[in-house]
Amino acid sequence: MIFFKISNYFFKLQIFIIVSLSLFLSSCTSSVQVLKPGGDSAQIILINNSKYNGELLSVRDRSIILLHENKIAEFPLSEIDKVHIEGYSLLQKKSLVLGTLSIMDIFFLYSSPTTTMKVIYGMLAIGKLTTILGGDPEVVFTTPLFWKDLDKVRLHCRFPQGLEPEQWDQLFQFYGQSEF
Repeated sequence: MIFFKISNYFFKLQIFIIVSLSLFLSSCTSSVQVLKPGGDSAQIILINNSKYNGELLSVRDRSIILLHENKIAEFPLSEIDKVHIEGYSLLQKKSLVLGTLSIMDIFFLYSSPTTTMKVIYGMLAIGKLTTILGGDPEVVFTTPLFWKDLDKVRLHCRFPQGLEPEQWDQLFQFYGQSEF
């Protein structure tokens, strides 16, 4: 009877530790991105493997416009192999939080006295591992780029709605260009 009370107390302590640590670790990370007036940084890789890094300005029907090395460049969709939006990876944060909790689950799995608790801890560890390996938000778009892909890329642009010709002229003038 005394052993049962001690093991019950130990079980409650384990649950308290798991909940406390998960709340503590999850409060240290955030997946919220800060909104900024400019477009997101992106890397465009062309079919010929040349890479261009810069700020996404706009998406047109047949091209993506990027501010690359203080020059406005237009890339036709037919030449683009991959578009990678930078700064949205959650893999490191998820690995830190869920990886630590999975190690604790494995420890409790082997120290648990009952088969039922072993199954529960095992399922928790597998669920967390699946979450870690589940991937990041979609920020890499590869050929062929469909309309829904372009709509998602457009959300990361400085001018998602596009610009009028006069506004493009003003932007070209600002960067010392006359055209793309």
